[in-house]
Amino acid sequence: AATHDRLRGVAGAHAAALAAMRALRDGGVPVSVNTQINRWSLAELPAVLDTLIAHGAHSWQLQLTVAMGRAADTPDLLLQPYDLLTLFPMLDTLLDRCRAADVLVWPGNNLGYFGPLEHKLRGTLPRGHMVSCGAGRWGLGIEADGTLKGCPSLATATWAGGNVRDAPLRDIWERAAPLRYNRDRTVDDLWGFCRTCYYADTCRAGCTWTSESLLGRPGNNPMCHHRALELAARGLRERLVQVEAAPGRPFDMGRFELVVEPLDGA
Repeated sequence: AATHDRLRGVAGAHAAALAAMRALRDGGVPVSVNTQINRWSLAELPAVLDTLIAHGAHSWQLQLTVAMGRAADTPDLLLQPYDLLTLFPMLDTLLDRCRAADVLVWPGNNLGYFGPLEHKLRGTLPRGHMVSCGAGRWGLGIEADGTLKGCPSLATATWAGGNVRDAPLRDIWERAAPLRYNRDRTVDDLWGFCRTCYYADTCRAGCTWTSESLLGRPGNNPMCHHRALELAARGLRERLVQVEAAPGRPFDMGRFELVVEPLDGA
């Protein structure tokens, strides 16, 4: 409860959420729960699942906290890439528990990729594994003022493709470069580790939002289980260091740099 309220910034938010779940359950409405995974919540995931099961949740969406907004102001909240080596063995057990309790797991677009748990995470999805970011491909975000983006999470300043008050949605979808980005790009738009990765053509660096929020541009995503495992096999890990604070605007981001260091952090 304390971690939930701390993340939400509202005392009593956890109790209110549970009360809403009970009311919906009692009214015969299926309830799904979203959980963000970060350094505050990581150790509490088994207890969160206990609560979901006790309250009759139908499904559970899991995603990593992204370095945008308040999270960009709290770098110690964010998982480090090497924390995925702790997270995924825990997820393995949680997935078994979810299956036994008939709780459907929906992996968020930034949870992965292509490690030993990939099929277990996404085996129920059409392709059974991660595919490249869906922003502007099969996803679309419309803001309250009519601004269109390929994904509602992306920064408006750099990803707005137009406004439905000014042009037909179809025209914006088909012509606006920010919305076409993921449809038009190739592996040559990737950089860093992702450019040389075995899964580059399929994954395309995963979640655009996650990589841009960390490194200032998409195409190189350090929050990847396969990548963490590959580096660990070489005795290495990556660590994110914030080098620029967020400016304090909606959908704002800071900037991080990657440090490659020995796996033990020495």
